[in-house]
Amino acid sequence: MIEVLEDIPVNSETIACLERLKGLGYQIALDDFVYAESKLPFVRLADYVKLDLRGLSAAEFRSHVKLLKGFRLKIVAEKIESEEEFQTSRALGCDLFQGYYLRKPEVLRGRPIPANRLSALSLLSACMNPEQSAGAIAAIVARDASLIYGLLRLANSALYGRRGKFQSPAHAISMLGMDRVFRWASLLVLSGYDNCPIGYLAFALQRARSCEIVAQAYGCQAQSAYMTGLLSTLDSILNAPLDDIIRPLPLDEQFKRAILQRDGQLGSVLDAVIGYEAGQFDTATHHGISVHRVQAAFWEAAEYSAAMLTDLKAITDLKAVKANSAR
Repeated sequence: MIEVLEDIPVNSETIACLERLKGLGYQIALDDFVYAESKLPFVRLADYVKLDLRGLSAAEFRSHVKLLKGFRLKIVAEKIESEEEFQTSRALGCDLFQGYYLRKPEVLRGRPIPANRLSALSLLSACMNPEQSAGAIAAIVARDASLIYGLLRLANSALYGRRGKFQSPAHAISMLGMDRVFRWASLLVLSGYDNCPIGYLAFALQRARSCEIVAQAYGCQAQSAYMTGLLSTLDSILNAPLDDIIRPLPLDEQFKRAILQRDGQLGSVLDAVIGYEAGQFDTATHHGISVHRVQAAFWEAAEYSAAMLTDLKAITDLKAVKANSAR
């Protein structure tokens, strides 16, 4: 897709260029669009038009949407920063939505994290402790029936090519290995939270894997980077301030400093990945990290995230079928 910026002149040369690109199969998106009759040739070629909620008044936004509905294109409402803006633009008929609100929901301060979620966070911390045995991890898993089911189902699945059957969480953990169990246990636990959109899980997995890949190239412990990236997304998943989530955890201080202050090697890796996600590509350079490396990690991590969620869906779908059969 080719994005046409708002300051590109509408003339015979640019129109011919866009027509040529359309002929080659590219789609055209108009960025920060503000209507002018002179821009109609661009509109007729466009597949997407992006309307900036911060750059248009409410009346202008409504009139732009109404006007663009007369063309064969999709309207993208961008820079959405509140639930009200999302619902309003959706009601007006916008097709796609972009903005800070969709990545980070409104944080409810002063609301304690439920005990079952603290237990889940303890499991994530325990998996990162090299001194924890499979039995100790299994004891934490045993507190949550749904987690036991998910872990044993995962261990017995054809995904790992095993023919034998695991009889207990401890057996499954010892055979699968702590790293694999950590990744899947974290996903299974986080996916069980109420009102957690699947997009947030995809985002969490992608950031965790991005941090892991970047860390491998810069002498930073890969599993620690994965953990750092994953925990840095918990404010979205738990809908609580990140500081309130991270500080009570029994984590080594290096993780807390990396997540909350972007300190140390882990903090630099996390900052570079978050900067890339936000389009601030010079953040990586500031830490001496190659932007191209972060870019490659970002797209590899997107595939990893999609694969993990596909396998999660297979497990949860089977669980739902069994539950219905039991009724």
